[in-house]
Amino acid sequence: MDKPYLPPIVRGKEVQKVEFGAKVNKFQVDGIGFLKHISFDAYNEGTRLQSTIWTVTNL
Repeated sequence: MDKPYLPPIVRGKEVQKVEFGAKVNKFQVDGIGFLKHISFDAYNEGTRLQSTIWTVTNL
């Protein structure tokens, strides 16, 4: 997860238009955290919600 540089992620937010660092899709079950996806590119977190719920219910 180490990067020699942090590319900006341009977002359409009103408060912060640019973010730095990785975007992470994670979930927690019984106090244990799981990383499902990590990316330094912009992606929509809402598109991964259904698959994350499916993963949690099948553990």
